[in-house]
Amino acid sequence: MSQSTHTLQIETLTPVHVGSGRNLRGNFDYSIFSQEKQIAMLDERKIFDLIGRDQLPVWLAMIEKGEDILPYLRQRKPGLQSSDIARRVAALPGKEPGIQAELREQIHLGAAQYPSIPGSSLKGAIKTAVLATLIRKDPAFVQKEENLSVMGRKGSMVKDQKILAHYLNQKENRNRNGELEPSPNEDAFRFLRISDAYFAATSVLPALMFNMGYTDWKADEKRSPFVECIPAGQITSTRLQMPQDHIQLVERKGYMKKNLQFVQELPYLFQTINKHTAHVLQSEIDFWKEEKLDYTALDSYIEQLEELIQQTNSIGPNACILRLGYGSGWDSMTGRWAKDNDAFGDFILEEKVWFMVTGASRPGDSKYGNDVPFPKTRKSAAGAGPMGFVKLSLQKLG
Repeated sequence: MSQSTHTLQIETLTPVHVGSGRNLRGNFDYSIFSQEKQIAMLDERKIFDLIGRDQLPVWLAMIEKGEDILPYLRQRKPGLQSSDIARRVAALPGKEPGIQAELREQIHLGAAQYPSIPGSSLKGAIKTAVLATLIRKDPAFVQKEENLSVMGRKGSMVKDQKILAHYLNQKENRNRNGELEPSPNEDAFRFLRISDAYFAATSVLPALMFNMGYTDWKADEKRSPFVECIPAGQITSTRLQMPQDHIQLVERKGYMKKNLQFVQELPYLFQTINKHTAHVLQSEIDFWKEEKLDYTALDSYIEQLEELIQQTNSIGPNACILRLGYGSGWDSMTGRWAKDNDAFGDFILEEKVWFMVTGASRPGDSKYGNDVPFPKTRKSAAGAGPMGFVKLSLQKLG
């Protein structure tokens, strides 16, 4: 069967964090080498070999007391290097986490455990961009309140199953409650196959949070987590496959016709993604233009948004800019379409339905009232700019 195989170059335009699901504990899972500006993700076997298993109680007691274990390890081995105790090392270009602070681990995949962006994350971000585009073109389905909810154990809940099924599936699939639900077998994006992308290095930085309080925007350093991420400027390649014979067969037989253009024509897909990315960036820039900021802590964040939209608007037909991963915020999630306008410039959702959606997405925000913007939190990479932007470039057609 014929495969259309593409090599995609992936460049991180800003730091990207796709989490492993693990929070690493300082002094137990990692140690800080301040002079070298590195963090060592600890290898228990290396430490046991260094201190001897009979010294394990001493090591554990130091951890329990919150004492830095590095001076003790340096006593055991003068001239200790991070590689002597690490399974891997990450750069630490800026602020250090505390000795016992938690660190969100970057996912590592493959036999060699490289820092990675999973193919599923790339594909999910692509589908999000396409879904939002389809809704903006034809919002009638989502404008019916009954299509925004499903029945759960505790009654009706705001979910996106019906929306995904309507816009992405070939035909209607219904569950035992008679409600629409998505089926991967009816989704044209099953033919879009993206491999995991492996990178060379990681760094650790604080994902600085800016929150809208009762009066203005403020940096919340206490609640800003440290994350291991793939830094900006990292470049790698991955493979994208589309089984053209299979796609043509299901189209010819009439098994599937919906959205096939997205998995047949890469320039068309890239153009769709770029229009969506530019739309979201412009929305964010317009938001900040209307905000009255009493200080300049967000200046670099806004400047980088403007640089990204310029790059997105000037990109060629064989490349696209996509946002994914931690810190990309609600505006990059599947439900972001809810705050959009339709093709005529009108809000897609009525006000009461919009508040129903936002209330389900962020229940705690209700205490601030309807005048507080949604979302009311942004995360930046060490205060320098937005997280999660990558550039995909077509390198080879096979």
